[in-house]
Amino acid sequence: MNMATNASIDADTHLQRYSRFFQLPHDIQRLIYEALVPSAVHIQVREGRTIVSKCASPQAMDEEDDGESRREGLPFGGGKWNFEDTHIHAQRLRSCWGPHWRCEELARKTRGGGLTGLLSVCKTFSVEVREVLIKETTWNVAHSATVLRLVETTARRHFLGQAIRDIRRLDITLRLPLAVFTMIENRTASPSNVSIHDTHVSEAEDSIASQADKWLQICASVSQLKSLSRLRVWLDHDQTDYWAKINERAFLEPVVQSLERSEVKISFHLPLLNPAMETAHRHFLEPKSAANLTVVRRVRQHYHGIVNSQGRLFVISRGDFPLLDIGSYPFEDLNKEELRSVERKLWEQGIDVQHELVDGGSWPHDGGWEFDEYIEPQIIKREQELGRSLNWDDIL
Repeated sequence: MNMATNASIDADTHLQRYSRFFQLPHDIQRLIYEALVPSAVHIQVREGRTIVSKCASPQAMDEEDDGESRREGLPFGGGKWNFEDTHIHAQRLRSCWGPHWRCEELARKTRGGGLTGLLSVCKTFSVEVREVLIKETTWNVAHSATVLRLVETTARRHFLGQAIRDIRRLDITLRLPLAVFTMIENRTASPSNVSIHDTHVSEAEDSIASQADKWLQICASVSQLKSLSRLRVWLDHDQTDYWAKINERAFLEPVVQSLERSEVKISFHLPLLNPAMETAHRHFLEPKSAANLTVVRRVRQHYHGIVNSQGRLFVISRGDFPLLDIGSYPFEDLNKEELRSVERKLWEQGIDVQHELVDGGSWPHDGGWEFDEYIEPQIIKREQELGRSLNWDDIL
């Protein structure tokens, strides 16, 4: 930048101070900045440009949303349905933005302007907007590469400059290929000083290795955000397999270790675990695993967007725990908590709820399964109505 350019910028800044806005009391200016800047934003890199967009769903982490909300605005319930609607529904279900799928749709429509535009109004204005963004706003990131762009100190330039290291609240939302979790688990089981990344692999394997490497770099670098006070990590994988297949500890403990000497409050937002598969050495079984760590469990989406052999998107239903719905026979009198308790005991007693109840299997009456305090009254009630004993085929 030459001397003439510097002089021009200084002159512009000098003139800005005489604008009516900048003559307002500072407290009034601050209120205006805070009204313009939302409580939560998304940051993404698009075609080499850093884009900041408003978070349309600050409370998106609904613990009970199984994917039904992603039908929003689509013609369910008697409306005309076409392939385009299926495509939209499946795309939302596959969104790497997870519960922030609405925000992704909004961000796609953002072409300059918006928050990115606010930062370009003028030098003085952008400095104040940046300060509010850094100190008051929650930053949502849904791509590993973008997270690295935030936390790595080696980055030479950033649209927020060095101030980006002063962000207070960071939300990381990652819906990753199942193979990424598996690769990190395998590396934990066989640690070495060699990077996960290997040049002698297929393109698909190379992509998986790259994503795994990026996550481990994030874990090592997040402690460089010295002003960080809260970190939330929302995770899922991209397959229909039960979440309990994932080794949560192998994937997430590096984050905890990186921040263990800090006062950052960490929360992991993870799907509920299948009771038949949960183990203490692979999963976080307690909501408070450490003084600064909270684990929040949620219902995993029961609907999934799938790409068929012709490359078309369609939707299938495949649940994770809990699988039983309110009103499911013969448990129709149970509330949500009671029904989950019933299902947990069934899984723990060796009953495959997916096969026996959801997919239409049948339980043998003499298989040694014990009635518990919630189920037995339902069976007795139905037997009284029918005037005869019931075997499992009748119940199911």
